Amino acid sequence: MNRLLTLTLVLCLAAPSQSEAQSSAPERTERIPIHNGDTLVRHHFPPYKGIQGRAVDVWLPRTQSAGPLALVLAQDGQNIFDPATAYGGQSWEMHLTMQRLLDSGRVVPALVVGIWNSSDRFNEYLPMPAYQGLPAADKAQLHAERFAEPLSDVYVEWIAQVLLPFLTANYPISAQASDRFLIGSSMGGLISAYLLARLPEHFGGAMCVSTHWPLRLTENDLNYSAPYRTWLLAQAAILQHKKLYMDHGDLTLDSFYAPHQQAFDAAWQAKTTHPENYLSLSFSPAAHDEASWRKRLSHPFLFMLGR
Repeated sequence: MNRLLTLTLVLCLAAPSQSEAQSSAPERTERIPIHNGDTLVRHHFPPYKGIQGRAVDVWLPRTQSAGPLALVLAQDGQNIFDPATAYGGQSWEMHLTMQRLLDSGRVVPALVVGIWNSSDRFNEYLPMPAYQGLPAADKAQLHAERFAEPLSDVYVEWIAQVLLPFLTANYPISAQASDRFLIGSSMGGLISAYLLARLPEHFGGAMCVSTHWPLRLTENDLNYSAPYRTWLLAQAAILQHKKLYMDHGDLTLDSFYAPHQQAFDAAWQAKTTHPENYLSLSFSPAAHDEASWRKRLSHPFLFMLGR
C-alpha cells in the first residue's frame, strides 16, 4: 500500500467512535513532518488510571512489505526520532538506522513506535520488584532523592490494554509475539525488561541500552540493583525463550553500570539453557546520552530483527 495512503487511512481510523472508551482512544491525531523528510503520525492519549496522558509517535518504513511489519516499541519517544523534540536537541534518529538496515536487507521491515515519557518518568519506569525488594532504609533514601512511588504496573497495563490493541487495529503489524520488541535506555532499559517479563504473550525481546541498574544518581551501590537482578533471574523460565539485549558505556552516568551488568551477566549465563538468546555488550568511549546510543543502535536492531 502507498505509504501516504497508509498514513491517511491511519488518521481516519484513529478518530474515536462514540462506542470507544474514553480512556482507550487517542484524543487527537496529527501528522508531524520531521527533519529528514519523513512524517510521523502522532497520537495523543489521555490519562489512564493515575498515569499521565502522552503522545505516541509512529514511523512507517519506506521499504514496502508484502506481509505484516515487525514492531519496535520505544520508551522516551520524544527523544528517538526528531532533534526538535529530543532532550538537549540530540535524538536517537532511530528511523534513520532502521531504514539504513532495511535498505541493506539486514533486518526485517518494522514499524517503530515512540511512547513519550511524562513528568512521572522515573516512577512509570521503576519496576515494582526493583523497589519492593529494597530494605526500608534504601526505599527511604531513594524516595528522598527521586520521589520514588512506582507506577510501573499501571504503565504495563496501559500498554497491554490500550496501546497494543490500538496499534494492532490501526497499523499493519504482526500479531506474533516473536515479531514484537521493546527498546529503552537508562530507566527505559529497566522498564523494557520488565515489560518483556510481564507481557511475554505480547513481546519477543527487549533491548535494554545503558540500563540504569543502580536507580540512584548520586551514589553507585550494587545493593540497589540486587532486588531487580534477583527478580529477573527468577523469570528465567520465561525470559530465556525471549531475546534479551543489554549494554553499557563507560563515561558519565554509564560509568556506574559495569559492576551491576557484570553481576547480572554472570548469574544469567549460569542459569540459562539458551545463551544464544542473550547478548550483553560494553562500549568505550561511550557516554550516557542519545548521541552515544545512536552510534551503537545497529547492534540491538541486528540482534532482534536481523535476517
